[in-house]
Amino acid sequence: TWSAAPAARRSSAGVCVAVLAAIVMFAFGFILGGLLHAVAFPGTGSPLALGNFSFNDNTDVAILNNQTEVDDNSSESSKEDGEVELTTDAVYSADDDNSEDDTDCREFPWKNFRYSSGCLKDLSPFADIARLTTALGNFSFNDNTDVAILNNQTEVDDNSSESSKEEGEVELTTDAVYSADEDNADDDTDCREFPWKNFRLPRDVVPTSYNLTIHPNITTNNMTGSLAIDIQVLNSTKLIVLHADNLILTTFIMSVNSKRMEAEFFFCPETSQWAFVMDDEVHAGDAIDLGIEFQGEVLPDLQGLYISTHTDARGRKSLYIDVFHRTVKMSTYLLAVAILDNYDYVKRTTKKTQAPIEVRLYAPKDVIRGQTEFGLDTAIRSLEFFENYFNISYPLDKIDLLALDDFSEGAMENWGLITFRDSTLLHAQGIASALAKEQIALVICHEIAHQWFGNLVTMNWWNDLWLNEGFANYMEYRCVDKLFPDWNIMTRFYVENVAFSHEPDGLRSSRAVSTHTSNETNIMGLFDAISYHKAAAIIRMLQSLSGERNFQRSLIQYLNKYAYGNAKGAQLWKIVEKHAVLPHGVSIASLATAYITQVGCPMIYVTLSKNEVIVHNQVYVIDLWGTPPILKVSWPLAEHAKWVIANTGGFSYVKVLYDKKNYAALAKQLRTNHTAISTIDRSMILVDAFDFSKTSKLDIGVYLDLLLYAEGLQLTFSTSFS
Repeated sequence: TWSAAPAARRSSAGVCVAVLAAIVMFAFGFILGGLLHAVAFPGTGSPLALGNFSFNDNTDVAILNNQTEVDDNSSESSKEDGEVELTTDAVYSADDDNSEDDTDCREFPWKNFRYSSGCLKDLSPFADIARLTTALGNFSFNDNTDVAILNNQTEVDDNSSESSKEEGEVELTTDAVYSADEDNADDDTDCREFPWKNFRLPRDVVPTSYNLTIHPNITTNNMTGSLAIDIQVLNSTKLIVLHADNLILTTFIMSVNSKRMEAEFFFCPETSQWAFVMDDEVHAGDAIDLGIEFQGEVLPDLQGLYISTHTDARGRKSLYIDVFHRTVKMSTYLLAVAILDNYDYVKRTTKKTQAPIEVRLYAPKDVIRGQTEFGLDTAIRSLEFFENYFNISYPLDKIDLLALDDFSEGAMENWGLITFRDSTLLHAQGIASALAKEQIALVICHEIAHQWFGNLVTMNWWNDLWLNEGFANYMEYRCVDKLFPDWNIMTRFYVENVAFSHEPDGLRSSRAVSTHTSNETNIMGLFDAISYHKAAAIIRMLQSLSGERNFQRSLIQYLNKYAYGNAKGAQLWKIVEKHAVLPHGVSIASLATAYITQVGCPMIYVTLSKNEVIVHNQVYVIDLWGTPPILKVSWPLAEHAKWVIANTGGFSYVKVLYDKKNYAALAKQLRTNHTAISTIDRSMILVDAFDFSKTSKLDIGVYLDLLLYAEGLQLTFSTSFS
């Protein structure tokens, strides 16, 4: 997702609203998307033109844009150089044949949420893809993309005898028009006749270019739009399946190798899928042009095209539209557009990046004064940190930070236009607490980290969501620790990631970090403490085992190898394995796989005897059921040692339970001189003891005895309960 500076043309409509469009609706191969947010840009101006976009694979998304209306009675249309006309002699409407709306998916010829195999390996963001007539320009997409982009609507006179096209344009003929409203009079459609039976889409075809028009009516909260998709056929098929959420198809046009193709349209509301069953089979190498017109609603939630409003003290509202440049190749869930009224911004340019990057922070005018300096400065410094750490330049020439006072999420890493809840971006110096300031820095560093982990390289499928979120969570602490070393932010990492994830991970109902997903509900459930915090804890453990510099080299190689594409967790660990220097028999890939694919964490049990320490481990669960010991070892105890601490620094993703003798010695040491034990180790001892006391593995009195030292030490006491 990105935004860009307004072009020379701008127009305003007199309704004040903030609209940020999230990209989840409509898709050629794609379902869950991310946020195309429209909120309100200050200024005066003209129709929105989003320029060119290229997208990454496996993205489930839809992009919405400005509608251009053309006189229906016009006999010809004027287009600029490079545009493509959608003529209407081959239009196919879903309502011609589907008079009954009891369609379900039993007859649908594809049984997977994703479409069938095949990748576009050489699709450059500057690929020579024919431009389609629209304000949104060109889109090119990476392989495996599950996505749909909605494009600028052009109404064409069916009776027009000719059209004017410039050099390089491509015409989609329309002599086979199919209208959704002709037969589909009933709204009780189910999926029994739907020709595809899987939540994931078939992969016999892939999109190479999308051209989107959207005409939102903010007064009525309705929208209309059109989409033109260039499709490459990878395997012989008669079927095209899209995802479309909260949209109604009104007409569609289809041609194969510039020749009209007739098709039958099906809709399955249970899976939000559209299917086009062609009369004739298409084959590998064929080129399909699919033009779609649709309608929908502007809703108040975060799905699709949605409204987000900020009313100032004077109650003023208005609507503006901006023009954007072409994106790099990217995942479609990262595209965002903001339309802002009564907002202002501050800006600065980076000085320590490989190329200057303009950073702008947008906020409502009535709150922007005195609250932007810290957020803007932190964003600039974090960009400089990550460029230096990954040795990969940020690929855009600008990045915008947008504060929204009714944004339900903490933030969203849209490429070039990061959206924040205002409390995670704006900082009132002298009013906000020190903890609030630290949290703002962590959130900003998290979203900037996503510009590399998540944006530059995107997970191949949702089971590897942790590749996005776990790494962003881990790197946010590394970033803040570098920018603000006096904060000692890494002392919070253990409690906020390792300990925080232990509780849900200790339940029988927990899941592995990498979890198979088969439907939208399961996918949304992956955004939890396991993907964010447990994954971050495991990444830190593997970084510690590999060595800091070795791990950094691995990440640099990984990001370069899979830039503007998709990757799996196993591919990352294979690279880390090559760089890490490990003891004989230790494998990063095997260790990572064990922690990523299994539920729970090991429990280390430490017993002190006269001359030795005995350690064995088993799986930690909060539920009261036992697991046989897996490993038992012992080693000599150092002379005069009164107590021992296992897992110092909290690097390993384990829980440690001591015998009563060691707990008593630790409690005595804490009361005598607690600074002899590091802050992280104190937190670890307290958190583990508290958790074990809930499982009957440890008497609650032992935990309370440990806690006695913390009276008056607010930080340590509070972190033990974080």
